[in-house]
Amino acid sequence: LFSPASDAILSGNKITDLNNFLALAKSANRIVKMAFAISLFYNIITLCTAAFGFLTPLIAAILMPISSLSVVGFSAAAVNWCAKRVFNR
Repeated sequence: LFSPASDAILSGNKITDLNNFLALAKSANRIVKMAFAISLFYNIITLCTAAFGFLTPLIAAILMPISSLSVVGFSAAAVNWCAKRVFNR
């Protein structure tokens, strides 16, 4: 039984791609920070809108999953774009 303690395993014949994997990891870190910023901005705007009474509970219930889906969609698309950019040099 083999249970690696890492999130990724790089085989010996792919060691030349190590710099690409490190670049992708740095890009992923930036994407996570951007996703947090997008989520924070969205939630601040929504909180202010709700505080002034312009947002009904029904609309808030509809917007909350849309917020989650938009952040997940942004993250998936950004990682995909970065991976294509890094590995197609």
